[in-house]
Amino acid sequence: MDPSCEGWPPPECPVYGVDFSGGEEGRCGNRKIWVATWLPGKNVGLRCGWTENTADKICRRDLPGLINRGPGWWSLDFPFGIAKETACALKLNSWQEWLGWCGREGDPTMLRDEARELTKRAGVPWGQRRQVDKDNQTTWFPLFEQLYRQTIYGAREVLLPLSKEGPCILPWGWMALQKPTVLVEGFPGATVRDHLLRRRVSYKGDTGAHRTARKAILKALKSSPFVMPIPDDVATKAIEDQEGDALDALVLLLGSWISLRLPVDRWKQQLARLDGCDSTVEGWFLRLSPRLTQTVKTHLAVR
Repeated sequence: MDPSCEGWPPPECPVYGVDFSGGEEGRCGNRKIWVATWLPGKNVGLRCGWTENTADKICRRDLPGLINRGPGWWSLDFPFGIAKETACALKLNSWQEWLGWCGREGDPTMLRDEARELTKRAGVPWGQRRQVDKDNQTTWFPLFEQLYRQTIYGAREVLLPLSKEGPCILPWGWMALQKPTVLVEGFPGATVRDHLLRRRVSYKGDTGAHRTARKAILKALKSSPFVMPIPDDVATKAIEDQEGDALDALVLLLGSWISLRLPVDRWKQQLARLDGCDSTVEGWFLRLSPRLTQTVKTHLAVR
């Protein structure tokens, strides 16, 4: 890290990035869940959900407790909502009803299959994406084959219990931003593409090119304007994790940090926009475009 490069002020409260997983869990936790932490005045920390010390393991159901014990801003990488057309086919009228639907009995595959049948009957395309997915040119929709477990487990095991316990979940809870714990949806791939490297890059894999890409992303995180204090041992974990989950958790820290800096009016405007087109069930995630970054930077300058 170049100590002379100009960086933004570090976060004034803890920020966290959670690379979530709908995959298999066992006695030692979930090997594809990673949690990154950046506390004020401290270096970035990183831990894997899988550990031989079972007292420190992290499963999906452990996350609400972990979040409640760690006040700050949390960015999690699963869709917080679904397309309004899909919700209509499922006869869901609100985001809370979506969470309740995911909390029903049955595994995610059974629920996914039910959703596919209901959308077919309603004449709704199965691959319907949310507006925020279209705006950010994402390739997957919330119930896509490789994503639906994350989406449904995330709603069932994280958002549903937390929505009852009081943390602020954005954009729906923007009026409660004074609460000590805030959750936002994150999308590390879009952050890498639009902000860190300014291009599409493949960094998940075991080739030399994948490893080089992971190094480039880490370098961008540690450089101006963010200058994230990522120690060598954490950087090594992110580089050596060929599936890119550890690195995604670090990228999600950036989403939490920028979300924390975003003017409250932006969250209010987004919820009003969603409400205006009857799409509050979809939610919204922050796109870290250069224009938005400048908005945040200007907001910092006048604080």
